[in-house]
Amino acid sequence: MNTQNRVNKLMFSKTELATHKVELGLVQDLNKSIDKLVAVYDESASYIEKVIITLDSNNLKSQINTGLKFTSQSKATVDELLKASKDLGVELPEKIQEKIKQLKSLEGWFKKVRTTSKKAADTLSAIF
Repeated sequence: MNTQNRVNKLMFSKTELATHKVELGLVQDLNKSIDKLVAVYDESASYIEKVIITLDSNNLKSQINTGLKFTSQSKATVDELLKASKDLGVELPEKIQEKIKQLKSLEGWFKKVRTTSKKAADTLSAIF
């Protein structure tokens, strides 16, 4: 019986060692996976920080404000052109009408960029 106990003890000891090796291997796999994930996170966070800085930069705000200022000035000119053409009883040439459409489109774009860049910067900043 003593021999049988010793054999059983040896058998179970090897099984426990094998189990520990498997568990250790899984832990190492998890650690490697998490390390890779952290590296990807760090790089992504770096890109997002750069985006936030760009979206919230004074340069972008200045460009948007300049675009809106030129839009406002151009709209005043359009109003004068429309008044003059009405007074003269003539329609504006097609090229001028296309420019007016372009002006309205650009104005909408600048306004949308202003609103969207602010919201995007706020949203991304909230993540960090």
